[in-house]
Formats: sequence, structure tokens, C-alpha cells
Amino acid sequence: MEDKDVVSWTTMISAYTKIGDLECARKVFDEMPVKNVVSWNAMIAGYNENCQFNEALSTFQLMLLERRFPPDEATLTSVISACAHLGSLEHGNWIHSYIKKNNIHLTIALGNALIDMFAKCGDIKYSESVFKQMPRKCIITWTTMISGLAYNGQCRDALALFERMSLEGMEVDDVIFIAVLSACTHGGFVEEGQIIYKQMVEKYGIRPRMEHYGCMVDLLGRAGKLEKALKFIQNMPMEPNAVLWATLLSSCVSHGAQELVEFVSQKIVDLEPLSSCYQVLVSNSGAVEGKWDSVVNVRAMMRKEGIKKVPGCSSIQVGGEVHEFLVKDTRHKRRKEIYDALDGLTELMRQLGYTPFRGQLGLLYANADL
Repeated sequence: MEDKDVVSWTTMISAYTKIGDLECARKVFDEMPVKNVVSWNAMIAGYNENCQFNEALSTFQLMLLERRFPPDEATLTSVISACAHLGSLEHGNWIHSYIKKNNIHLTIALGNALIDMFAKCGDIKYSESVFKQMPRKCIITWTTMISGLAYNGQCRDALALFERMSLEGMEVDDVIFIAVLSACTHGGFVEEGQIIYKQMVEKYGIRPRMEHYGCMVDLLGRAGKLEKALKFIQNMPMEPNAVLWATLLSSCVSHGAQELVEFVSQKIVDLEPLSSCYQVLVSNSGAVEGKWDSVVNVRAMMRKEGIKKVPGCSSIQVGGEVHEFLVKDTRHKRRKEIYDALDGLTELMRQLGYTPFRGQLGLLYANADL
């Protein structure tokens, strides 16, 4: 009967987390007369799924303090994922040490999670170390490692690893080509990217998805080949979405292609007239080009339609504590010191000769609260 009760309580926790009601989920969890490792996993995973990563780590620490149920593979995978999202290398290192100290078998899922976490926290050497230690690897392992190398600027190494994978006879899929093409994009390897894209289609018979088209548009756009990127979009066998046009718009703004900026902006507005992120992007592109009428019109439309921009958020770990910041944040307990330091850095940059690029003040205006 007790086991059945635990299952029922755990099911309620999962149900509440699925609908985003973490308060009720935690209340059920705290009131459970008996818990097991699955109950703890449900609560930790629920926090993860709802982007409450600090709470996931806190719950894991509480689980360890109680010492009744040692974490299993599912627990550790969830916690490592939380570290990756927070960029919390200190916590990630501790969990990795816990795995080694307790002789926990490095399964494929656990190894993949560690590779991803270390890469996202900026410690690519540890990612490579875990990759080499893994007794077995799958396509996800290779994809995660290639993505991690590209994310950390080691794009040439990412392409070399893909070549090694091919030589070892590992079967490829469409997802790994997204990682490889992204490496080409970040590394500026235009010719290599075009060759790999062609191989994907002709050699491996993989039908391109929207993500592959996006990688190619980004690759060409960043290199300043804007007309070629536009032609690539126009020759697609499917209708391009707003993400694809937004990718091209970013490159057009960077390269000062004013006529294309207007053309691509209109495409985005036609496809996503009520999307805050795309409308802000269009508004910002107008600000950079000095087209203030366009900025005012877009902002007026957003106010009329009640479209709100989601505030930007960043985080940093100091002394074992993860600090999160929102745009125009006034809640942090040390906010005065933070803003004073920011003002000091800004003044120092000016003294050293820094001048804002054209339209930067416009971008600040465009990103102001509606």
C-alpha cells in the first residue's frame, strides 16, 4: 500500500509541474509521508522544466543532506542540466567529483550531460576529457562535443572531430549537420560550409530542414554575401519562416545594406505582426539606420496591440551563489554598487577613446520599456 501511495503522490507532483504550478507541486512534495528517489527526481525535473534551476540545485542539496536516497542517473542528469543552464561551473565541478568519488558508472546519458554542461560553462577541456573517458558513445555524444567546440570558438577542431567521426564509420543524422554547419558559421568557414551542405544532401541523402537553411543563410550573411543569402532563401522548396528572415536581417544591419534591411523587415512584419521579439528586431534595425519614423511606428503599433518585450536576463556565479539580473533590475541587494561600477567602466571606456557605433543610442531607445 505504501508503494502505491508514493506513486500517487509522485504522480500529483509531476502533474502540477507539467502545468507550471510549482507552488502546489512543492506543497505536495513537502507533505508526502514517504518519499523515494523517483519523488525527488520528479521535483528536481519539475523545477528544470519550468526554468527554476536554482531551486533544482537547492532540492538536490536537500536530498543529499537527508541521506536516505542516493541520487541515481536521472537525478544527476537533471542537476547537471540545471548547472548548464545557470552556467554554474562550481556546482558542475562538484557534481562531477561526486560521480567519480562514488564510482558512478559513466553512462551515455550522464556523459552527454557532462560534456554539454562543461562546454556551456566554458570549460571545453573538461568536456573533451569526459568525451575521451566515455566507454561508449552515440551520435548525440559526437553532436554534443562538436557543438561544444563550436560554442567555445574551437570551430576548426569541431570540423576535425566530425571528420574523425566519419572515418570511424559512425552513422550521421540531420542533427549533427546542424552542429557542423553552425561551427562553419561561427568560424567563418564559408567554402567548407557550402561543401558540407552539399555532401549532406548528395552524399548522405539528408533532406534539409529549416534549421539547415538557417545555418546557410547565417553563414553567407555573416560573410557579407547578402545577395547570395537572399537568393538561397528564395530558392528554398518551402516557405521561409520569420526566424530565417530575422537571421538575414541581422547580417544586413551589420553590413549596412539599407535597401535589403527595408525589404527583409517587411517580410518579418508580414509573417509575425504580433511577435514582440521580431518587432523589437525590426525596430532596432530602423534605429541603427537612423529611420526614426519607422522606429516610432513599430513602437506605436506594439503599444496599441499590447505587445510587451520580454526583459533580457543574465546570470553570474560568485562565491558559490548564482546572481540573476534583468534589464533595469532594481531588486538586487547590491544594486547601487553594481550600477556605480557600471558607470565607472563606461566613463573609463570613454576616456580610452571608445565611441558608440552609429545608431547605438537608437538601440538603447528602442530597447526601452514600452
